[in-house]
Amino acid sequence: MTSNLLTGRVALVTGAGEGIGRASMLALVKHGANLVGCDVDEDALAETCRLANIIRPGSSRYMRGDVTNPDDVRAVVAFAVAEFGKLDVVHANAGISQPASVAGDIPLNLWRRVLEVNLTGLFVTFQAAVPELVKSGKASFIATASGLGVVGAPGLAAYVASKHAVLGFVKSAALDYAQSGVRVNAVAPGMTDTPMLSVSTTAEVRSEMAASIPAGRFGTPDEIANVVVWLASELSSYVVGTTIVADGGNSIS
Repeated sequence: MTSNLLTGRVALVTGAGEGIGRASMLALVKHGANLVGCDVDEDALAETCRLANIIRPGSSRYMRGDVTNPDDVRAVVAFAVAEFGKLDVVHANAGISQPASVAGDIPLNLWRRVLEVNLTGLFVTFQAAVPELVKSGKASFIATASGLGVVGAPGLAAYVASKHAVLGFVKSAALDYAQSGVRVNAVAPGMTDTPMLSVSTTAEVRSEMAASIPAGRFGTPDEIANVVVWLASELSSYVVGTTIVADGGNSIS
C-alpha cells in the first residue's frame, strides 16, 4: 500500500539497518516521505536504502553514524538537510538489548553501554535534530521505547531502566517543544519478530514467548512501522508526549 500521506516530508531514521528501523524507513517511503537512514552497520544500511529506492527511486539516502557520537549525528542531520533541504520527521530507533542477568550481577560497563545507546543516543539524536525540526514548524520526533518501558522484567534491569527513562524524556521534551511545532512521542513495541529477538533466544523459547502474548503471536516490524507513519503524519497532529504501546496486549495481561 502506498499513499501521499507524507509527500513533501523529509525524515531521518536511526537504527535503520534492520528490524523495526528498516521497516520504518520503507513504510515512510511508501507514504511519500524522502528519507535518510543511519546505522553503525553500513552494509545493512545500504541494503535498506536500496530497498527504499526500489519503492520510490531517488527517495532515500544513507550515512553511517553512531548515535552515541554527537559529531556523527550532527553530520547525519546536516547531510539530510543538504540532500533534501529540510528535516520534518525523526524516528530515533537505534537501540541495543542486554544478556539476561539478575540486577545485582550486571557488569557496570554493560549497564553503562545499554544506557549510552538507548538513552544517551536518543538525547544526542534529539539535540542534533531539534533545531531543524523547529524550523520545519510541523515536525514529529518519534522515539522507539519498548513494552518493557511500562512494566518490569526479570533479568533485564539495564534494558528496562533505559526504556523507562526514554518515556520520561519524551514527556519532558514534548512539553518543552509543544509550542514550537515539534511533537515528541514514542512507540513502545512489545515482542517483535526482529533479528534482535532471533539472535537472543532459541526457537523453543520464542514459541513459549509467543504463546504467552494475549494476541498469541509476536508483532511484525511492519506493524510497528505503521504506528511510526501515523505519528509522523498530521493524522496525529494533536498527539503530544504520548507513548503508544504496540505489544499485542502483553503489558495489560
